[in-house]
Amino acid sequence: MGEYDTNCNVYVNASDCVPQPRFAGISSITAHPKFNSDTFRNNIALVRLNRNVEFEDNIQPICLPVTESLKEQTHSEYIVAGWGRTTWDEDYPNILQKGSVQVTDRSECEDKSDDRFYIGRDVICVGSNGTANMCEWEDGAPLGYPTRYNESGVRFVQYGITSIFGCETLPSIITYVPRYMDWILANLRP
Repeated sequence: MGEYDTNCNVYVNASDCVPQPRFAGISSITAHPKFNSDTFRNNIALVRLNRNVEFEDNIQPICLPVTESLKEQTHSEYIVAGWGRTTWDEDYPNILQKGSVQVTDRSECEDKSDDRFYIGRDVICVGSNGTANMCEWEDGAPLGYPTRYNESGVRFVQYGITSIFGCETLPSIITYVPRYMDWILANLRP
């Protein structure tokens, strides 16, 4: 957690890696019971780490859209962060990437996507019009939007999880988190 630059080797010269990444194992994974590996429908899971996370400047929580007003918000653009490449012919980045992606019209997404992939109300599509997009190895990357959460300021709210990456002129298909909030809340454990 908190990794920013993979060129920085904490085992060789930890003092150069500021802030230093933190590591944790996985104690359990709860996959959606109706996940379909052929169509990628219900492509969402909860991961429990084997230790508590201490928040620091470079390790912060992401909020979930738990209120009705947050669930109902839609945006034409979202922010994504990840380690994947943005075109087929480039190398993978050594520094965490962040960018904005435009939502793609559902009918355009259906036209440009492989027929086997599920395009329904619980997904959104982004980035098929030559704008910034995720490409390879972005699966699981968060898609969010800065939202005024309360009087204390703005928080980053997660609206999506990258499910199927597109590249350049193909759309990326995103699991739309607000549609899964009932399942998420029913499966959270202290």
